[in-house]
Amino acid sequence: ASNLLFLVTGLAGAVWCWRNRSGAWRSWLAFFTGVALVFLGSAYYHGNPGDDTLVWDRLPMTMAFVGLFTALLSEHLGTRLEMRLLIGALTTGVFSVFWWQYSGDLRIYIWVQGAPLLAIPYVIAAFPGRYDRRHYLLYGVALYAVAKVAELFDYEIYAATDALISGHSVKHLTAALAVLCVLLMLKRRL
Repeated sequence: ASNLLFLVTGLAGAVWCWRNRSGAWRSWLAFFTGVALVFLGSAYYHGNPGDDTLVWDRLPMTMAFVGLFTALLSEHLGTRLEMRLLIGALTTGVFSVFWWQYSGDLRIYIWVQGAPLLAIPYVIAAFPGRYDRRHYLLYGVALYAVAKVAELFDYEIYAATDALISGHSVKHLTAALAVLCVLLMLKRRL
């Protein structure tokens, strides 16, 4: 149930990108499509937890993270580079998941997930933007950081709420709100 917000925000963002093809819209579309697919991948994994099903949880997350990263780079470096960057990033992201499945090595996957989140504050601080409302990305990064903390304190949150909600469920809800920040930025920017 906590995955439902991923589906709603992902589909809303994908529809918006398809209708408003401006900026790095293909990368934003990849981001929102990945988020919507997290609903399916995460539900599949949580229904039958294991490494084989975890692949299907991680693949859409990877698509979302590299879509976000490519959109950010493309809108600052020029959208002419977007498709080459997106194809390379998606290939790297998919490779990172299958490399983990084959070798057990999470380093590339962690980089694929972490690099976009670390790059956002730097890019916003160091480079002028083509669009306004970039601070919404910082709100999204902050919410995602809260989501990761909730995941770390999964059991403690579950116990503190008298088994009402787990930290992992809080992570899902908060991460989906981070996606909503990105959608609001896109809808409101000039």
